[in-house]
Amino acid sequence: MSLNPSKKELLEKIQKLEEQISLLQYTGSLDNLGYLIDAFKHNTMIPGKMFQMILDHIPQRIFWKDTEFKYLGCNKMFAQDSGLKDPAEIVGMSDFDLSWKESATLYRKDDKHVLKSKKPKLRYRESIAVPGGRVMWIETSKLPMLNTEGEVIGVLGTYEDVTERTNAEQKIQTQSEEIQEKNLVLKKHIQELKEATTDLIQSQKKLNKAQEISLSGSWSYNQTTKELEWSDQAYRLFGYDPGELVLTESTFLSLIHPEDKDGFLSALKLTMEKSVPFDVELRIIDVHGKMMYMHAVGGIISDSRTKSSSFEGQFRDITIRKKAELELIKSKEKAEESDRLKSAFLANMSHEIRTPMNGIIGFSQLLKEESLTPEKRNEFINIIGNNGKTLLNLIDDIIDLAKIESGHMTIETVPCRANSIMLELYQQFLEILQIKEKEHLEFQFSVPDEQVDVVTDPNRLRQILSNLLDNAIKFTEKGFIKFGFEINEDKYLTFYVKDSGIGIPGEKQLSVFERFRQINETYNRLYGGTGLGLAISRNLAHLMGGELWLESKEKVGTSFYLSLPYITIPVKHDIIPKPKQITKIPTGSWKKNTILIVEDEPLNLFMLKEFLRPSGIKILHAGTGDDALKLYHDNKNVDVILMDIRIPGMNGYDATREIRKSSKKIPIIAQTAYAMQEDKKKCIEAGCNDFLSKPLNKELLLQSILKFIGPK
Repeated sequence: MSLNPSKKELLEKIQKLEEQISLLQYTGSLDNLGYLIDAFKHNTMIPGKMFQMILDHIPQRIFWKDTEFKYLGCNKMFAQDSGLKDPAEIVGMSDFDLSWKESATLYRKDDKHVLKSKKPKLRYRESIAVPGGRVMWIETSKLPMLNTEGEVIGVLGTYEDVTERTNAEQKIQTQSEEIQEKNLVLKKHIQELKEATTDLIQSQKKLNKAQEISLSGSWSYNQTTKELEWSDQAYRLFGYDPGELVLTESTFLSLIHPEDKDGFLSALKLTMEKSVPFDVELRIIDVHGKMMYMHAVGGIISDSRTKSSSFEGQFRDITIRKKAELELIKSKEKAEESDRLKSAFLANMSHEIRTPMNGIIGFSQLLKEESLTPEKRNEFINIIGNNGKTLLNLIDDIIDLAKIESGHMTIETVPCRANSIMLELYQQFLEILQIKEKEHLEFQFSVPDEQVDVVTDPNRLRQILSNLLDNAIKFTEKGFIKFGFEINEDKYLTFYVKDSGIGIPGEKQLSVFERFRQINETYNRLYGGTGLGLAISRNLAHLMGGELWLESKEKVGTSFYLSLPYITIPVKHDIIPKPKQITKIPTGSWKKNTILIVEDEPLNLFMLKEFLRPSGIKILHAGTGDDALKLYHDNKNVDVILMDIRIPGMNGYDATREIRKSSKKIPIIAQTAYAMQEDKKKCIEAGCNDFLSKPLNKELLLQSILKFIGPK
């Protein structure tokens, strides 16, 4: 008998583990990641694909194993590191099966420690070999997964690529060691200089002191004659040829940075009055206007014969050392800020996900109550639907941000009528004001009297203005919200959204356009949101050739402005939003029709059957592209095909193309979780007649089918 479990057995174990896990216990910086996984992993309302998609967009590698150290799953980034095309391929594998098998024993040792101690091992650094022979430095955290009885059932791990940071730290460490070595040399030299200065004081011989000075510049100031002298090297340090500058007290002081001048004079006075050793660091502006850091040391030499004294000093250029120190400080502050923003974002994201999930799960439980009135039941259903839309919008924002940062965001410009878009938004947000119980706000929009036709991306324009209007409603409790657009003389359209809300403090007005940044980033903030909307909107504005900016006064209100190029092509027909049509198919009206549903997810298939059940339509089902082709060719009475795109074997695109080779007339409706504009374009190019994005809307589904088979 084989000791290695089959892949089927491992999949069954995964399912069993998922049923047992009620809460993953996290500590430290993994708290928020745990909440995120817990929220999706234990919610049967969220499909596995969506859970995997969320994991795939988290900017860290995530994996989990069972107690036999076999992988149960991972996200896309981890799969790529291990040389796998799909996270599902890793199920059943161990570290000895992957590209880092040489280090597998060490990784297993860490896994055993976590399982045995039931305590996490957090944020430790190690190296990992990835495909291609490259070694990557990573910062890893591992923690035990416990079931409801507190028994260890596996290990959850996450890591991030810190190769660049490690290399930078090693480089900084090397530079620091070099600087320290130079500092030791410098200190030794200063000590030699001090000893030399003592000898010079005793022997009163300036020539001996000059010979003791190496590459630094020396200077001398006679307190009696007020004469100032520099060595040749001192001239060169300041950017002059020897003897080029007429030296006086004022010319010398003019070279010192204004902010350092008082400190230099105070230290010099103390040395001259009390013979305290002179030792200061200051900034110098050379003849070319370049700023340098100097270390100045010196002391008093008295001549008993002439009864005079002079100040003998030395300059040493320490610019490289100071810049290295400042760079270290800057890097440290940047790392701390990045860590703070990451923690704040994860905490905020957990909150923004759990809030609608709370509504979905809570009101789903309430729907089981037999004593519910029809009115209450409908109210709860509406709440569940609205919270589902909130989650979908959050996912869309995350995907948009990922596409923008990866350079894959595309803009689809077409002729459109700006007046119609504004009217559509006005009608849409009138309903939102009622839902949010803010009908008391003065809500108005203003557009030019003539129709304005413009070539732009109407969907992205709606997205930007919707973000701005959402914010205006969120932050305005009384007063007004106004929006509209104007035509500028410089061939730009300027859209605006103005409100009388809380306003934005001056110091926050630039940072609100950065990702994950909000007016209030603390845990006790009053208003929700992820901090992604304005960052996405400004990037979209730039991609559309425009700009997004704001004017605001705290406790008075905020005005956002969006400028876009005014490129005009006449639009043949005005697009005026039509009232929502409720599609109701009479019971049994399609009982003589047949639909072929191509769908590999049982839950999605069940939902589609329930949507279509009242119509009486005959349903054929195919779970793969190959099965879909066979069923279609074996059943010539199929009236319409509902085609999923991501299916096992032949995908939906190829299946559609194959069907089109034998029939140009059969209606094919794409129904897919690929919801981007470019995905719709690919479906239409493959031969689909219509496109529906998941999660499916029943009304839109029925309307789409109705286009092709009509009511009977």
